Amino acid sequence: MRINCIKNINFNFGRKIFDVHTHVGPFNEYYYTPEDLDRFIRSDLSSDDEIDGIFVSSMSCMGANSPKDEYEGNLDSIEAADYNNKIFPLATCKVNGGDLSYIKKLFNDYPYSFFGLKFHPDADNLNADNVEYLPYLKFAEENRLPCLFHSSINWQDGHFVDENFRYADPRKIYEAAKNIPNTPVIMAHMGSGGAPVHDIAVDCLVESIENGDANLYADISWVDCSTTEKPNIIKAIKRLKSTSKGDKTDRLLFGSDLPIGEYSTGKDGMSGTQYYSKTIADIQDAIREAFPDEAEELIDKIFYKNAKKIFLPLVSDNE
Repeated sequence: MRINCIKNINFNFGRKIFDVHTHVGPFNEYYYTPEDLDRFIRSDLSSDDEIDGIFVSSMSCMGANSPKDEYEGNLDSIEAADYNNKIFPLATCKVNGGDLSYIKKLFNDYPYSFFGLKFHPDADNLNADNVEYLPYLKFAEENRLPCLFHSSINWQDGHFVDENFRYADPRKIYEAAKNIPNTPVIMAHMGSGGAPVHDIAVDCLVESIENGDANLYADISWVDCSTTEKPNIIKAIKRLKSTSKGDKTDRLLFGSDLPIGEYSTGKDGMSGTQYYSKTIADIQDAIREAFPDEAEELIDKIFYKNAKKIFLPLVSDNE
């Protein structure tokens, strides 16, 4: 039986957006607060869409050297959800140096508050396919909790960097996902690191679909952030539309990673919220350019319906 459930959700009419990748807590010199997230939820988007929900993970217990345990650290996300009922927490798991008992106590004490688990292999200095993830993954499977994994490989100047330290390699996340083949496992950033790594991530997506051995997804946070054409996103959509199992564009999700980076500092004279609006508009415009006859359906899926199916399967669109 699923531990979490739905509470205090206010759905709007018109186009809806779920952002599956956001944060609260400490990052470098910043400490992101519920108020920071609230600004983006309430911001005016140039597309006239509305943010209907964001999924947040705490950075207070993210990584082997993080300052708090998995119970105390995840209270940041509880505070954020209490501040705005469009904020849905994912429980951050510190697999290297943490303890699943903290996560179990967290879910026991806050049984209606968490909608999935978050893992960051790079911050944990632990390969995503390491056996230490298994108890957490089995907990997710038993309680029908989607798992969001940071994914990346360093790619610079035409070659891979630090080849011995690919903790968050999409292929390792794929191997981990095979342990819980019916549970959604999301590769954040669609691999991160540039076109060759995005290709690896999409290879994993397609292979998992063809083989039926894992329930893999990818979010597109920071993918193609330096161009309005969004070539890697468009390429991923084309590949997922033409698998041997049919159209599988339900495997892509919109995510941003806000308020990190330019979403905090702003960019090119834009505020952080303006940059967020531009990010959304640019992706949607690129989809409309590439798929004029089916763009609106694809946009609805990637920006809303796919996330709803994974994280909020029991909530109808009319609630």
